[in-house]
Amino acid sequence: MDERQDESRTEDALRTPLTAVAAAARPTAAAGSVVRRGVRRRRRLRGAAVAAGAGAVVVGVALAATVLPSGPEGSGPSNPATAPADGAEGAAVFDCPLGHRVFRDPAPIPDLAEQERVVTEVRGLVRNVWTVRHAEPTALGVVALVQGNVGLAEQQLPEHRVALVAPWSQRLDVAAQVDRVLEQAILPVAGLVRRETDGLSGNAGVAVWKDAGAVVVSWRAPAPPEVQALAGEQAGGVRVIVDEVRWSGLDVHDASVTLWERAQRMPDVELTSTGACGDLSGMVVGVAAPLEETRRAELQQRFAEIAGMPVKVVEGDAVVGLYEGGDDLSE
Repeated sequence: MDERQDESRTEDALRTPLTAVAAAARPTAAAGSVVRRGVRRRRRLRGAAVAAGAGAVVVGVALAATVLPSGPEGSGPSNPATAPADGAEGAAVFDCPLGHRVFRDPAPIPDLAEQERVVTEVRGLVRNVWTVRHAEPTALGVVALVQGNVGLAEQQLPEHRVALVAPWSQRLDVAAQVDRVLEQAILPVAGLVRRETDGLSGNAGVAVWKDAGAVVVSWRAPAPPEVQALAGEQAGGVRVIVDEVRWSGLDVHDASVTLWERAQRMPDVELTSTGACGDLSGMVVGVAAPLEETRRAELQQRFAEIAGMPVKVVEGDAVVGLYEGGDDLSE
């Protein structure tokens, strides 16, 4: 098989959305049938910090401890304050974020000042056969977009502490071009993670975090040794962050299917969507009718008992994407 075709197919496979978790579930005419709609929304906010509004991962924490503990002593659910899964007392007050927590915490570039110095040095740099048209700091080092002989620039720019070199295009926004460079650097590591974890139980999602130069692996706690062994720096400075969570993608999927099946026999309830909480501490369920707090509490208790895990009830078509704001790589 042609190498480029093989790389293209690998990349396409990695882009398959996580249908078991980062999706909405809707009933069809057949009882119990579920249509899962994947949600993928990229936020390309450039700057020192992929998180909602900031573009950062848990790298701010993960640089010190790449395996992120789920609970107080490094074990247990990621949200120890959540309600018990059996719908016991406390389940009605369960709450959880809609976006994954790794996309909510800023992670500044550790060597930003040095990278800014390099950018100042190389921006507009002209050699006989190439010119730097754009340069900017990133989590993987300075990225330079070059016009001219890119191959020669790749050989010479590392002398100026440039980490990644790519051809400049006048047809594309520079932010999109840098985004693409980071993606190409991270995808091989994401592929490695996928291969090494294939067939292991507990997967809750694998995502590329371009702005953090990282691959985020969410796994139901405790993550097995094979998964934890991947944590840390890989090829090209790409970091693998293992984030232990309370539920796996399959757990949430099975709970969603069960809830949809039971909802068919609830004349007073019309579900609009189901999905995982952003921190995998439970489910988010959308309902059609307006909600008062008393009704919301009642439904959360009722749904938690059915689903076997904590449930947050919201109004409307609340489709929750597990990696909303990043690029999910899970199947």
